Amino acid sequence: MPGRKRGLAVDALGLIVAVVVTAASVTDNAIGIKLLDKVARHTPTVTVAWVDAGTHLAILTARLCDQAIGCG
Repeated sequence: MPGRKRGLAVDALGLIVAVVVTAASVTDNAIGIKLLDKVARHTPTVTVAWVDAGTHLAILTARLCDQAIGCG
């Protein structure tokens, strides 16, 4: 059975906001982009996002600015 990776978006209380499940071969950055796209689409009240070191900040920042999340 092939491996899988999971991306989770949680709120300040640790409650799950969005989940993305991909093949293990998918990069953390691609998972982060898919996850934040899902959050932006389904939870418009989110205004700030924190990501771990596995994601490339420059790519995510550009993506978030396109969706008006986290761009002052």
